Amino acid sequence: MSDDFEVARYGLRTFKIADGKLQPVAQGRADDWLGGTCTADCHAMKYNQHHKPPVKECGCGVYAALTAFDLIDQWMRHSALVIAVVAAEGTTIIGPRGFRTECARVVAWWSPYWNVRRLINKQFPNTVRYKRLQSMLDAYHLPFYPPSRADDPEEEPFWA
Repeated sequence: MSDDFEVARYGLRTFKIADGKLQPVAQGRADDWLGGTCTADCHAMKYNQHHKPPVKECGCGVYAALTAFDLIDQWMRHSALVIAVVAAEGTTIIGPRGFRTECARVVAWWSPYWNVRRLINKQFPNTVRYKRLQSMLDAYHLPFYPPSRADDPEEEPFWA
């Protein structure tokens, strides 16, 4: 019996702009993505002890969407400014619409705004800029639309 081995797992994120930096749109510290990387840390104390994210029983981890549609559906205002491809690193829990991972790094991005592109170039060095969103999605094999969920009788959680 052989184990499945995945070389790379990519997902999509967006960011808000605050204090002249790209920052997480939901939870996280302002300096989480400085340099283009983020390492998850759990502060939930769900087990009365610290654990290494992510774990199934907790919501901790660095989040990413599996399709542009799912990212835009949840974060429309921010997705209009920037959409980034992130590479998952370490332990990763994959759900139907996204994943939670131990660490992530920005590898590529798209933004239609020159002032946002200046911030991205400064904060996420050594990443690839795409002029067309669809070109970026194609390069990382990420679909715009999710596969049909019509056969799923129950609403699934957004993330893993």
